[in-house]
Amino acid sequence: MQPKKILFAILLILAIDGGVSGFLGSRRMHEPAWWILASLFVQNALIFAWYYTDSTLRGFKRSVWRNSSVTTLTFIGIPYYLIRRSPQGEKLKAIFRLLGFCVLMIFSSLVGSLCGTLIG
Repeated sequence: MQPKKILFAILLILAIDGGVSGFLGSRRMHEPAWWILASLFVQNALIFAWYYTDSTLRGFKRSVWRNSSVTTLTFIGIPYYLIRRSPQGEKLKAIFRLLGFCVLMIFSSLVGSLCGTLIG
C-alpha cells in the first residue's frame, strides 16, 4: 500500500471514531471499552504501516527502538523519524507537513463527531 493511501485511511478511521463518539454522546451513552481499544489498535497499526512503508520506500534503516517509539511515543517517534530521514534543508518542511497533517486529523475527527451527533 502507498503511504498516501495509508494517511487517507488514518483520516478515515479518525472520522469514523469521531462519528461513533458523537453518535453515542448525543444519546448520552459511553463508548464501550472494546471500541476504544479496537480503534486505538487500528490507529496504531495504520501509523506503523505508514512508517514501515515510507521507510522501506526511502531505504531508511529501522531499528527496534525506532519501531517501538513510532507506536508507543508517536508524538516523539514520528517527528524524530521525519527529521532523521529528511535531507538537509528539507527537515523543517517535513515537520510543517506533519503539523498540517495533525490539523487534518483534528478536522477529520471533528467532522466525524459532528456527523455522528447530527445522526444521533
